[in-house]
Amino acid sequence: MSRILFFAAAALLVLGIPVAFGGTKADPGITPTSIHIGGTVPLSGSAQAFQSVAKGADAYFKYVNARGGVNKRKINYEYLDDQYIPSETVRQTRVLVEEKDVFAIFNSLGT
Repeated sequence: MSRILFFAAAALLVLGIPVAFGGTKADPGITPTSIHIGGTVPLSGSAQAFQSVAKGADAYFKYVNARGGVNKRKINYEYLDDQYIPSETVRQTRVLVEEKDVFAIFNSLGT
């Protein structure tokens, strides 16, 4: 089976199709002990009542971390204020991806 997989991957690479083989050192936001994820939420502005969505997710991740995390990795959940303004959501998402090196965007709310 592994021989078939090897030849299939080699054929895809020859055709110029990228092949993913799982996590690498280049994966942003992943270390041997943690997974860094992020999202945007209205912490201020007209929809600030929905900040409880992010705070609830944060509380759940703390619960999971207190019980050993995911595959022995702690989840670091970081959320930024987008004020429920679409252009601010884009800006804050860029901050999370480009500056804070999150592995994934999770739980962005509404905008």
